[in-house]
Amino acid sequence: MATYTISVNESTVSGKALLDYLRKLGVEMGKMSPERKGSYRLSKEDVREGRVETFTSSDDMFKSLGI
Repeated sequence: MATYTISVNESTVSGKALLDYLRKLGVEMGKMSPERKGSYRLSKEDVREGRVETFTSSDDMFKSLGI
């Protein structure tokens, strides 16, 4: 038996019809939750996308924060 992954828009008439048809055929179906990114992956993404600030000293950082 092979495993296939498809995305179906369940809010459309054709999407509901497709799911009903597959259920009648006896196809095993299940919803997949989206992959959650951990804090390390999120921080690597922030660095890659340039969403970080760099400071020359801790005093500069505190001044930027208004502390």
